[in-house]
This record gives sequence, C-alpha cells and structure tokens, in this order.
Amino acid sequence: MKVSLRQLHLNDLEIIKDWYSNIDGAKYLSRYKPKNFDGKQTIKAEEYAWYIAQVNEIDCGMVFLEKENLSDDIATLGIMIGQQEYWGKGIGKDTISLIIKRSQGILSFNKVRLNVKKTNTRALRCYTNYGFCISGEGEKVASDGLKVEFFNMILNLT
Repeated sequence: MKVSLRQLHLNDLEIIKDWYSNIDGAKYLSRYKPKNFDGKQTIKAEEYAWYIAQVNEIDCGMVFLEKENLSDDIATLGIMIGQQEYWGKGIGKDTISLIIKRSQGILSFNKVRLNVKKTNTRALRCYTNYGFCISGEGEKVASDGLKVEFFNMILNLT
C-alpha cells in the first residue's frame, strides 16, 4: 500500500465530518481541524499544514501540523484515519512521517506534540512505535459532559 498526502480543499470538510461521524470520532479524538482554521483557508503556511491522507490514491484520512505559537519550535499533530478498513495497517505511521518531512522546513519546528486519549490504545501504540514519548497527562470535559483522560506525548526530531 502506497501512502501519500494531497492538499486539503474546502470541499473535503464534508468528507472529514462524515469520517468523524462514521468512526464515532469522539471516542478517539477531540478535534479534526487546526485551531486557527477560519472556515475559509485550508492553507496557512506559517500556521499550519493540513492534508488528506491517501492509500493508493484513495482518500482515507486527514492529518495536520499546527504552530500554536509561531515563535516556538514545536508543532501540534492531529490525525484521523477515517476509513476503518485502513486501521492497524501502518497508515498512521506513514502519514505522520510524510507530514513531518513535508512540513518541517516550512513551519520550522524540532518537536512534535500531541494529546491522545488514554483509551485509544491503537493510537498510543502507533505513536510509541514512531518514537513519541509520554510527557504528561491530563483530563478535560468533553462536549457530552464526560471526563476524558489523556496523555501528552512529544517527539524530538533533533
């Protein structure tokens, strides 16, 4: 299986919302778009990189890296493989590798961070196998009012 990235377009947002709904995305992630997304621009080179992940040129998920503070050397990762038939096949790991290689020079970062729900064992395994380390933990209240516990993870690229 050949994993690739293509630029995300506004019309992809409906597909992403469908994936999120179909996989019961609230179980696995808290958001599927960069914090600074204004609803109009899918490209903001200085703030975030946002792509559709493809397997053999078939759309299967999305990934973004964003700089919450432009002067920091750290980017935050968000990823969703929206087609369950691609889960557990290394697509996430390949997607992470591709976005880091494509975006590191543009966004200027040496570390990647993420939050992952403690119950999302498949994602934890993917991130750990990629080289991310747990750097902390926390909890927040989800939109449904339930408490969500998560790990903070970080990857040093230097």
